[in-house]
Amino acid sequence: MNLRTTDFAFMEQAAQQDADDALGHYREQFNLPEGLIYLDGNSLGPLPKSVPPAMHRLLNDEWGDQLIGGWNQSDWIGLPERLGARIAHVLGAQPHEVIACDSISVNLIKLIALALQAAAPRTKVLMEEGQFPTDGYVAAGLARLMGETRMTLHTVPRSALSEALDDETAVIVLSHVHYVSSEKFDLKEWTSRAHDQGALVIWDLAHSAGVMPLELGSAGVDFATGCTYKFLCGGPGGPSFVYAADRLLNQFSQPLWGWMGHQDPFAFAHDYEPAEGARQFLTGTPSILAMTAAYASLALFLDLDLNAVQSKSRALTGRLIEGVAERGLDLKLATPRAPADRGSHVSFRHPSAYAIVQAMIEHGVIGDFRAPDILRFGIHPLVNGYQDIARCLTILQEVLEQAQYKAPRFSERQRVT
Repeated sequence: MNLRTTDFAFMEQAAQQDADDALGHYREQFNLPEGLIYLDGNSLGPLPKSVPPAMHRLLNDEWGDQLIGGWNQSDWIGLPERLGARIAHVLGAQPHEVIACDSISVNLIKLIALALQAAAPRTKVLMEEGQFPTDGYVAAGLARLMGETRMTLHTVPRSALSEALDDETAVIVLSHVHYVSSEKFDLKEWTSRAHDQGALVIWDLAHSAGVMPLELGSAGVDFATGCTYKFLCGGPGGPSFVYAADRLLNQFSQPLWGWMGHQDPFAFAHDYEPAEGARQFLTGTPSILAMTAAYASLALFLDLDLNAVQSKSRALTGRLIEGVAERGLDLKLATPRAPADRGSHVSFRHPSAYAIVQAMIEHGVIGDFRAPDILRFGIHPLVNGYQDIARCLTILQEVLEQAQYKAPRFSERQRVT
């Protein structure tokens, strides 16, 4: 990396800002390779140092020594609820309103079907065109299964959502922060809009949980789901979660019945009786390995001021946006400039986006690519600092101005992009 004179001044300023950062000490709580700039926490959070010891205890002291006794002795059976309580703290919810289980895809099936029961006889499910594919796939598959008499799916551009949200809408499913653009909905405002039309809301919090205050309870949110493997750093394929407001918990039953969601699983009753509260969202046996990792990672968030996290996120994303503009880099911003309108990742458009990302990875800056032309940089306020952004900008400028990304090896697509 060849630093220009202006880069040195920029780095000196960034170093001082990192030294003054009240959240800077959290970086020491993660295992990060020396010299690596990790800007992909919005896709997979880095490994907290608390996780390996927790996994060692699970594998050796619990599974190794206790064997099947671990379900009682180490309370594996209660782990979905205990993890849910830690997630609830991050969401601004009551502990009993959240449970860890399954994946976002599976949980959306449960929530959409349940919401349709609650909103009957309405059948209209409204979604934004272009939100994360799994949300659309799940909704389309469920609509096909249920048939038009029970569910009609309406997908419209963001600009048409307000008009499409009407008194025929049963439920609107929204991604709080868009996975490509980072554009953010006002959670409280859109929840209120839906309620004014007599509709329910399901929020996908995958790209917002952990980097901003959400306050689901005070916002009047009905239902939400999300994952633990992004900003919550719960590990690859970490468990999802379901939030259901207390007022709705025991009124209706989710449709994916499994023995762990039974009122008394070990009675092995022939007929299904759903558990009370959030436990009804359980289906099959939970992954204790995955939940143990996520439970350890969520300890980082117990005493965290999420307003401070959001403030740092806005400062760092703003610095990246401003830096690209100041250097006149040949990139088109795909993320809102207004801090209140964006999440904790920044996206730019370029015809050779994939190759640029690969070239930067070779320089030790890990971002990611989203088809067809998006460079995406996810900023985790507990991990990233101002010097990360300064170095990222310098390397990005070199890769673009020297056309390093045009080397053929950077255009060879990997299976995971």
